Amino acid sequence: DQAVSPRGAYRHGARYAFKDLTRHLNLMINGDINFANLETVVTDNNRIPPAPKRFRFKSHPIGVRHLVDIGFNAFSLANNHAIDFGLRGMTDTLRHLEPLKAHGLRLAAGLGRGSDATAPSLTTVRRATIALSAVGIGGRGPTETRVGMANYRSDTAFADTLRRLKAAKSDYRIFSAHYGPERVVRPSANAVEKFRDRVVRDGDIDLVLGHHAHVAAGVQRVGDKIIFYGLGNLLHPGMRNMNKFNRCRDYGLLARLYLTRRKPDGRLIARAIQVIPLDNMHLRVRARRGRDGQSRIEVLNYLARGLDHTASGARGIRFVPQDDGTGLYCTPEAIAAGGPLGKLCSGWQEPAAMTGRTLSSVAYALSLIH
Repeated sequence: DQAVSPRGAYRHGARYAFKDLTRHLNLMINGDINFANLETVVTDNNRIPPAPKRFRFKSHPIGVRHLVDIGFNAFSLANNHAIDFGLRGMTDTLRHLEPLKAHGLRLAAGLGRGSDATAPSLTTVRRATIALSAVGIGGRGPTETRVGMANYRSDTAFADTLRRLKAAKSDYRIFSAHYGPERVVRPSANAVEKFRDRVVRDGDIDLVLGHHAHVAAGVQRVGDKIIFYGLGNLLHPGMRNMNKFNRCRDYGLLARLYLTRRKPDGRLIARAIQVIPLDNMHLRVRARRGRDGQSRIEVLNYLARGLDHTASGARGIRFVPQDDGTGLYCTPEAIAAGGPLGKLCSGWQEPAAMTGRTLSSVAYALSLIH
């Protein structure tokens, strides 16, 4: 275990300043709500006893403050590394996040005592109320006196988290889920049913954000609601360099959702989505540009084929690769809109079905990972 330091994060014994690690990332963080899965214990205590695990992560509060300073204001705390230093580590995480609310942190969910662990976190921005709930894997559940995590694998905790999020008086509901096996780009049939039918259709949740696999998975639209089955890595100095894998598993995703009000109920709806494939997530994360990014958009579009589901009306989202390496998806409402959204989506058309060499090359790359 590396010691935490207010001067930076460590990788293989070398220390990197927080500003150095995020020098490209901070240029991409420009939303009203900027979400990340905070997959670490937050502590300034280098003597805290570790849990008996192979990999254990901890981060100095100054490093997390830096993330908030560059714009991240919504964190999921429910994941398998939240428990790396046991009860004391989880308690430290909550203690150090509390003062960050005065510096821009708006939402944090998934960790707490008793019912706090399954409670949604709420904030108001631009006269809209946003709610976030989170479930993760690992560790014991909370009690009224002990900090614990809302657990994805517990039917009771999962149902309670979903029920309370659905009941939250909000204009947009976000469900964060740390789940599934690592390095698997296709979600299981059980996971798809759980998120598509139970969370989105029955739970009336607007956005599902999946993570844990360290690789990006497909994106699905269910009516007006969106599911990211896997975001991949963002910035993880303790993680391996994913470039050893092929283009189906070597990138992370940063996504921008453009929300507008739906008439007549006023709920927020995602009208357009930009996705930015990421590189170098183990050190100085940066965007993949040009053809390098476009080839990862092709992978997402191939994975979308497996998310079409006529009976539920669900469809895998196909993104149009852009010259700068990003991908763009627009709804008819966005195309018809005025202002910046209409300009962004002007002339957008869903890409043609993949054929020929592109189809064959992605299919071959995916076949190599099984």
